[in-house]
Amino acid sequence: MLVSVNRSASIHPVLATTGCFCVNLLGHDQRDVLGAFSDSRLRDQRFTSGDWRLGAEGLPYLPSALAAIFCRVASTMDYGTHTLHLGPVIDVIAGEADAPLVWLDGAPAALRHVAG
Repeated sequence: MLVSVNRSASIHPVLATTGCFCVNLLGHDQRDVLGAFSDSRLRDQRFTSGDWRLGAEGLPYLPSALAAIFCRVASTMDYGTHTLHLGPVIDVIAGEADAPLVWLDGAPAALRHVAG
């Protein structure tokens, strides 16, 4: 897995210290979780929405997400204003969500089946 983190983001030094990360794949009905993670003014509210638990390496994950993918950083590379963190998957927890949340034209969107 690869995550790209702005070097000015509050998570950047945490990721550098812990050397691991978890990617929570959100469901289409979990848009409320996005606000606290995309607005630094809401930093203190990040883990108050939802039933967060601790998984591999003590990382928080959301059981109601589509999946939680736990990784250990194997290498990093600075690119522009960001650091790219690459890591193998060490654990996966399948969640309860039924449809993924996707981003389209700067806004959250839901996928739907189109009959062929």
